[in-house]
Amino acid sequence: AASPSAAPVVAPLWSATLELSGSTGVSRVRLAVADSSAAGYDALDVEQPPTPSDVRLSLLQGGMPYQRLSLPAAQGEWTWDAEAVTGRDATLALTSTLPDGYRLYAEDTMTGLRTLLTRGATMRLRAGERALRLRMTRERLGADVVGLAPTRTQLLANYPNPFNPETWIPFTLAAEADVVVNVYDVNGRHVRSMELGRLDAGRYSDRSRAAYWDGRNDSGEPAASGAYVYELRAGDAREMRRMVIRK
Repeated sequence: AASPSAAPVVAPLWSATLELSGSTGVSRVRLAVADSSAAGYDALDVEQPPTPSDVRLSLLQGGMPYQRLSLPAAQGEWTWDAEAVTGRDATLALTSTLPDGYRLYAEDTMTGLRTLLTRGATMRLRAGERALRLRMTRERLGADVVGLAPTRTQLLANYPNPFNPETWIPFTLAAEADVVVNVYDVNGRHVRSMELGRLDAGRYSDRSRAAYWDGRNDSGEPAASGAYVYELRAGDAREMRRMVIRK
């Protein structure tokens, strides 16, 4: 039996494990929530020891890496800052069950992309260092982290592709800009212009935010089957990609 002077065992109200797996190793951290947790360091937080592996997943607080980081239960919604470091491409996975009604999202602060993490599914991370924000909430959130500026302006792959008759054209903006999306046929003839106005920096990939093309030209006539080129103009940036209408 424990002596009267022994400290009580402190346990989290809830915890879950995240696992980063690469070809050269595995790194795990635990997200925790507890009634007894306080802002900043407390007895439920476990610092992360140095590791020689090139696969490392860390929870961050005050610039320090943690193996387990617990937050106060009273918050109702929780966010953990995290860092993933991999020498080669790796996968991030949730290996525990979440509390009923809650969802866990990984928000990439470099790209502005939000990914829903579910048990048994994986999120692929490219080699290098990646800053993440882990958010557990009851809300159903979209793929774009609104208000978070990506590091570059970029035209992304349209979806669906091939398509008939409509498609969505996603992009990212590193800075506020006037945005126009143009569509051309493969001979360079102009087909359609979509002026989106002045947009804030951020990621525009959800259907509610991406550019939308209904497959018609500027005169309202349906475009013929075949390959087309779409162009993003945002400030001084200009990028082009190909897409296909298949009827």
